[in-house]
Amino acid sequence: MDWMRKSKVTRFVWLIVSVILNALGTAMITVTALGTIPATSIPNVLGIAFAPSIGTFTLAISVVQLLIQAALLRRDFPPVQILQMVPAVVLSYFIDAFLAVFGPVPLDAYWAKLLMLLAGCVVQGFSIALEVYVDVLYLPLDGMNKAIAQVSGRDFDVVKTIVDCVMVAAAAVLSFALMGRLEGVREGTVIAAVICGLIVRFFSLTVFKDKTSA
Repeated sequence: MDWMRKSKVTRFVWLIVSVILNALGTAMITVTALGTIPATSIPNVLGIAFAPSIGTFTLAISVVQLLIQAALLRRDFPPVQILQMVPAVVLSYFIDAFLAVFGPVPLDAYWAKLLMLLAGCVVQGFSIALEVYVDVLYLPLDGMNKAIAQVSGRDFDVVKTIVDCVMVAAAAVLSFALMGRLEGVREGTVIAAVICGLIVRFFSLTVFKDKTSA
């Protein structure tokens, strides 16, 4: 798979592919109405409580995540990583676009919703493993996760799972604070929080042969 990292241009193209796949996985999970992925659990709650879309809130939170990683890395933060906002804009746009595409898909049976959810988790995991493998820019959330992994000495997939769980908890608290009830966070969110990191690890060790994740 080294041909994917042959040049900066090639890497950037594959980064955009990974971002679009990320948005696809997000939409597949969200349309099940079983909750959304941990990364967009807070934007999903905000989207229910207020007018802007999930994509819009995702972009706003991306700015916060970029600032967090800059604060963690300080002098070790590469200025070029400010360009993380480029794929962040692409992600936000395609989340809303794919939600519009999948919105009319009938998912009446619970098993159909669960199947769509699991498929979305696989797409999500693959997209993140690809993003990490091409190693050119990260989405702000993944850049923040990598910064935490770097300063803590933990594996990226372990950090991702922990951060996902924290975001789910924060979304639940936010839901009760804004609406007085639990909205936008369900069993699908918990499932995604638990297994997406494992799926990233699987693809990293098999498809992309990244032994650093072992």
